[in-house]
Amino acid sequence: MPCCLSLRAPVCFRDAWDAAGQPILAAARTFTLGFALGLVAHDSRAAEMPVVPPVSGELSGEFTPLRIPGAPTLTWKLSVHAGASRAERTADILVSGPGTALTGAATFDRWDAATWRLGKSSIDVATWFAALRPALGKAFKDLTAEGRALVHGNGSLRAAGVAGQVELDWHDGALRDVQAGWSVVGVSLRGKLAELPGFASDGPVTLTFHEANGAGVVAREGRIDFTIDANRRIHVLRAGM
Repeated sequence: MPCCLSLRAPVCFRDAWDAAGQPILAAARTFTLGFALGLVAHDSRAAEMPVVPPVSGELSGEFTPLRIPGAPTLTWKLSVHAGASRAERTADILVSGPGTALTGAATFDRWDAATWRLGKSSIDVATWFAALRPALGKAFKDLTAEGRALVHGNGSLRAAGVAGQVELDWHDGALRDVQAGWSVVGVSLRGKLAELPGFASDGPVTLTFHEANGAGVVAREGRIDFTIDANRRIHVLRAGM
């Protein structure tokens, strides 16, 4: 029978999103200078329809996500070049570091209208869960997570903020709490979030595992299908071994 759960523990996806966005925002602030200078050369009609100026080049640097204590230092590189038409500019972003390999792009035809794409990007779950764990609360202080997560998505950038969807594929995963005496291995999680910056799922999210062990009980080959609504409530559709 379907049931409903609520995500009451602090969820740090906003921190993670902020962390991923910091290099892009830092580069955008610098690129804004070029935009402002470009407007000087435009006539009054151009001022009414602000387009991205014909600027190309590269920016790069390093940053540490300040909102995630213990997060690794990452390097970023932003390349801006001509798009498919004279009015377009495309910005390619690379972010790399311990447990992190992200690729993305944004295409602008107007400064206030853009599309973004996150390419097949890889995150080491152990590295980032260790950094996020202190913010999750005491209940998670001894929990470790393993595996690799592949993420990709697309959407739009507007003055009101970011919108779009992302797909997540966590594979070869494991969850362990040695102090509590339980573990789940062979974890796989696949699903789509379709209403960014919200957390609602688009269709079922599927969680499978090879073996769960705790309190002397062993369960094998489990599967749970669930959805997440706009209020971050989990609705379990089916569960079984």
